[in-house]
Amino acid sequence: MPHKLKYTNEKMIELAREFFQKNNVPPRQADFKPGYVVTVVKRFKSWGNYIDKALHLPANYRNWKREELQEILRKFWEKNKRFPPDGELMEDGRDVSAIIKRFWGTKNKYFEATIGTSPRIEVLRAILELTPPGCDQATPAEINALLQNKMSFSKQLYAYTIRELSADGFITGGKYDRTGWWKLTPAGKSFLISFVEGTHSSASAPFKDGEL
Repeated sequence: MPHKLKYTNEKMIELAREFFQKNNVPPRQADFKPGYVVTVVKRFKSWGNYIDKALHLPANYRNWKREELQEILRKFWEKNKRFPPDGELMEDGRDVSAIIKRFWGTKNKYFEATIGTSPRIEVLRAILELTPPGCDQATPAEINALLQNKMSFSKQLYAYTIRELSADGFITGGKYDRTGWWKLTPAGKSFLISFVEGTHSSASAPFKDGEL
């Protein structure tokens, strides 16, 4: 594939379009020689900008079906028993995170519809378990320990999820570090119950009766 600096911007755009017409997917950096990729990035600022300019599509475009994206997650979950962060769900060398968000809106909804749980559901369930009557708060250390005993749940994912749940009004508490504490709000309890009962829009029979 091309790699020389002699190509004009118009010619480079034409090459991307030719590749797309032939393969029905945008070219990846690996489809061109390194020198050409360097030139693209210098002229278009990024590979994504180059693809957008040439094709008006995201760099990871493909005529995806929901079932295909769900199968990627099912295979990952079966192998790793953990939630994948952005950049780790790949197909044919392409990160599908942006496509997932276009279909489901959020990664949590994608997880819930596909494997019946998500980081936010696991954190909510952990806090609920740790705050029975007479104990109205759970510390980050307690929540993390419970999550780690159940699956491989990274601290970074936990911190992000705590912030997200707090912003949504599902939990209330103190700081985000280990000196903080958390408890479910009425909205958080209502959300979790509706999810388990299958009345929430992203629910997919996540748990058996009595597992809340």
